[in-house]
Amino acid sequence: MKALHFLPITLLSIISCMSIIACSNDDSNKKNDEVITITPLGNSQRYFDNGLTFTSQSGSENIEFTCNGDWNVSVANTIGGETWCTVTPANGKAGEGGFTVNIVENKGYDDRNVTLTLTVGNIKKTIVVTQKQKDAILLTANKYELDNKGGKINLEVKTNVNYTVTINETDKKWIKQVGSNTRALSSSTLTFDISPNEEYEKREGVIYITNGELTETVHVYQASGGVVMLTKNEYFISDKEQTIAVDIKSNFNFEVKMPNVDWISIAPSTKSMSSHTLYYIISPNEEYDSRESEIIFYDKSNVKLADTLKIIQAQKDAIIISKKEYEVNSKENT
Repeated sequence: MKALHFLPITLLSIISCMSIIACSNDDSNKKNDEVITITPLGNSQRYFDNGLTFTSQSGSENIEFTCNGDWNVSVANTIGGETWCTVTPANGKAGEGGFTVNIVENKGYDDRNVTLTLTVGNIKKTIVVTQKQKDAILLTANKYELDNKGGKINLEVKTNVNYTVTINETDKKWIKQVGSNTRALSSSTLTFDISPNEEYEKREGVIYITNGELTETVHVYQASGGVVMLTKNEYFISDKEQTIAVDIKSNFNFEVKMPNVDWISIAPSTKSMSSHTLYYIISPNEEYDSRESEIIFYDKSNVKLADTLKIIQAQKDAIIISKKEYEVNSKENT
């Protein structure tokens, strides 16, 4: 019977203990169910939303936030393993916190980016960091040399900026671009027509490739167009004495090299006549063979600029027998 009296007390004790355990578990669950938060501060919100962009120069930017747990930030691996973006510090405690993003100078000609990941508990937030490329205009050549005949030159331009092409005003009469004057971001080939140089002096032209801040200069050198040209290069004349007129086209003061013969001489009146029409006296040919000789017109400072006149004079007209008597025997002979 005594055992029955203790039963209600035992049941009450068990119920009380269960109530205490249940309350304890409720407190534990509430703590585990606390919501982890990361709240950006100030301008940092737009960095989480839109990313962080730097120029090609080195720089840094602060990221600030509050959170209700310990945090750490990591930088994703970059292609090639290059470390151009770092963060300090890399971790911290709950409350107000922050870190600094540090960027080194971008010496390449392409944009680059990397992702930062901020972690608090099981919550992650990311920021995409982008750094702009180094602006550049690269030319395959900055000097072209052409002969006086002219022609086309092809200039390859590699760039990551918009640019325009400008030719010196004084050079536009002999350097002309083929196609549009403006190019977009790309690698392209520009073509220019170079006119023949009909002047005696060599000439130099300048082409500018620019975006307003960056400018590359291309020099075009063209050889002189020195010209000495005979309207007729050969004279066929009879054996009689005569005077010939030689017409010469030239854009410089030329020299004349006379042949070492006594049957060609300069006409006395030449000095009073046009410097580009010269007269020569050809003496009669008393010989029974034709004869020929040459007069050379040339540039004293450049002997490669020359033209040659050939004079061919017929032999004296005659019938000449080498032997006037022949004695033959009675047999057949030739």
